[in-house]
Amino acid sequence: MKYYHITDRDNLSTILKEGLKANDEGNIFLFENKSIVINSVENTVADLIAYNQIFLEEYVMLEIDLNGITSEIINDNVGELSSSMQWIIKQPLVKTEHIKLVGVYKTEFKPFWKV
Repeated sequence: MKYYHITDRDNLSTILKEGLKANDEGNIFLFENKSIVINSVENTVADLIAYNQIFLEEYVMLEIDLNGITSEIINDNVGELSSSMQWIIKQPLVKTEHIKLVGVYKTEFKPFWKV
């Protein structure tokens, strides 16, 4: 299984130099980048998170190597369609050697209810 993290492009250079740091609550948020299809409308989990949770029109996606995860992987019980694919790790840092830049993307979220 592969886990990913998305962030604002402005954070990329710091993450690649210092690693991925936990927020003030000690959480690092990860997800599985699968697709969800409802009413013949397809969205990726990355686009769902970017659009509905962190409100980014453009985002950077990072792949997190499983060897960099030193804590339990806990389901992020969010009120989203993709909640079963969103995860939290409670550790202060994912070191740079466990982070791979996947790319920079424009959010292409398409509402499921507009068919």
